[in-house]
Amino acid sequence: MAKLETARIDLASIDRSQFKVTPHGERVLVHPHANKRRWDERELPLRSLVTDAKGAVISAGFPKFFNFGEHAPHDERFVDALARDAVEFPEKLDGSLIVADLAPDGSTVTLRTRQSLGLNELEAPIERLIRERYPRFREALAADPAVREGHSVLFEFLYPERPVVLRYERAALVLLALVDKHSLSPSWNETALARISREAGVERTAIHTLPTDPAALRSALDAIPQSEGVVARAIDREGRPLLIKIKTQSYLRLHAHRARLGGGNSQRVAFLLGAEDEASFVSALEARGLDYEAITFAKENLGDYFERRARVMTAFRELRAALGLGDESAKSAPSRTDKRAFVERAKAYIDGHRERFVEPVWFDVAIKLFEGRVENARIVSYSALIGEPGPTVRQWLANADEELRATFEREVREEE
Repeated sequence: MAKLETARIDLASIDRSQFKVTPHGERVLVHPHANKRRWDERELPLRSLVTDAKGAVISAGFPKFFNFGEHAPHDERFVDALARDAVEFPEKLDGSLIVADLAPDGSTVTLRTRQSLGLNELEAPIERLIRERYPRFREALAADPAVREGHSVLFEFLYPERPVVLRYERAALVLLALVDKHSLSPSWNETALARISREAGVERTAIHTLPTDPAALRSALDAIPQSEGVVARAIDREGRPLLIKIKTQSYLRLHAHRARLGGGNSQRVAFLLGAEDEASFVSALEARGLDYEAITFAKENLGDYFERRARVMTAFRELRAALGLGDESAKSAPSRTDKRAFVERAKAYIDGHRERFVEPVWFDVAIKLFEGRVENARIVSYSALIGEPGPTVRQWLANADEELRATFEREVREEE
């Protein structure tokens, strides 16, 4: 197969403080650092590219595009297109972008995610989906004229087992657009997209009918149920393709709560709230104004936190009682003789009940209790519960309201 001529990127000129330029053998992956905020117009195509070692483009994802209200020059072009009734409103899907390209030998297509040369952890579910639902997928793409003439094909992978924010009913590969590897511009040529959809057996994203007045547009968009929003697309007066993201308020709210409560943050919030069980956790979140969807997400991210909390707190109380330390701090420093005897007794008790004293902190807890440092002992127990260093736990407890407020009000970046 003759090699196609594509755009050539001057890799040496790319600002490494703004972009990752990572060689992988004969291929080079280019994409922005996570903290990149400001974009020059000439940088937009660098959002997701794969080139050869000399900079010739092998694969191109969408160029960088902005939210409505985020980038004034694109907003102006968008408003003008709205006034000309020259905008389409495809549904914005909440999945993972997949880029398909003709393999070097022309016999099949390769698949990758936006920031990778392959599919990584998505490979197994995507390959299974292709086998079961789209058996002609690779054959059809490899034979398609647009693909063979130098276009990347972009899909959204919807995967209910690993939702981003919205949870879809079934897995799917949904056809979005093409990107021309010569111009690095997105294309939604209807003839090409209809042909790929038909031959590969994949569905296309839904197109919404929405008002052309910006204020009415936002209001109508928010009325669409279970939606992230739209990626409005248009051709401006100069013939340049334009993409603009417009997200629903419900999605933005839920996305923010998920970013703030994802990972270990739900456990941290439960700890700072002093919640002893799921019911008290839910009540506390409701009191702080979180809605049903956010609370449901928070509960799903707790894992076995309350079970572990009950066990750790029970073990703490049991250790105090079993070693005769009571609820009062020691009135005076223990003697060395007393401490030696206590050490032996504490070790024997903890070792004899390892099924209840699972964490490796309990001897330290016992010593602190013996020395009358009850609060320090409690901090060590909490540290074992939530997996954070003691000084961090102490700081959190000293400023619990401030920490909670910072969590719930933290500005959330789109990339999160």
